[in-house]
Amino acid sequence: MKRDLQIKVNVEIKYDQNNKRPSEFIVEYEIGGKYEEVNIIN
Repeated sequence: MKRDLQIKVNVEIKYDQNNKRPSEFIVEYEIGGKYEEVNIIN
């Protein structure tokens, strides 16, 4: 079944002080009006 859904995605990358490696990713997305947020600790 094919549906026309609007998809929005925002990814925020966080770093600890002077470290070049990301410490956390915050992913916010909305699919067809349903909002979700996922925090990924690195």
